[in-house]
Amino acid sequence: MSINLTQSVNDYQFRLSLEQAILTTLLFKDLSLDKDFDKYLDYKLDYKLFNSNQTNKLVAKAIHNFNESEQPYDEETIARYISKYTLLNQNEYVDILAKKPISYPTFVEFVKTLKEMHREEKIAEMTKGL
Repeated sequence: MSINLTQSVNDYQFRLSLEQAILTTLLFKDLSLDKDFDKYLDYKLDYKLFNSNQTNKLVAKAIHNFNESEQPYDEETIARYISKYTLLNQNEYVDILAKKPISYPTFVEFVKTLKEMHREEKIAEMTKGL
């Protein structure tokens, strides 16, 4: 059985783009419409969905930690927090920050898609070798 490398690259790039859009939106939630701001504040991020690169994992986990402790955060706070524990890949972090935040309805759809991709990956992992 051969692997379609083009599809794998496209899947990776698609996942990376989804993750970056979600993270950017949460980092810049203060730029959202007033009616959406509280929705972002109340959103419980499943940081385990983010695995396209180490930086996305770290940013998602940091946002999760700030949300759990009900502390405010922004892009600078998250970068300082991560840097206290490990080296932050500045290039990957700038890639996140350079994206445009998305609307709340789009945000919800992107999270749903990411969850579905994660579920499919888990199924593929469990059935590998059967």
